[in-house]
Amino acid sequence: QVLIYQDILRLSQQDSIIYAATIDDVKKRPFAETKCFLNTNSKDFKVAAIISELNSYNCYYEHKFAQGLNFIKSCI
Repeated sequence: QVLIYQDILRLSQQDSIIYAATIDDVKKRPFAETKCFLNTNSKDFKVAAIISELNSYNCYYEHKFAQGLNFIKSCI
């Protein structure tokens, strides 16, 4: 899966490992559970295909730490 993400999404090897691990984790969790992928590297991860896939698992994407923290706080 890492190689597929690296090729299709044009992610670096390191970023594709992070993303593949994230997707693997959110797939294992109940859909109803709110999830958040917080990463300040919007240059690599703020891509429509990535955000769409995360959203399909009820996973919110945030690229600003303060906003991500507020989102997490609102869910607890």
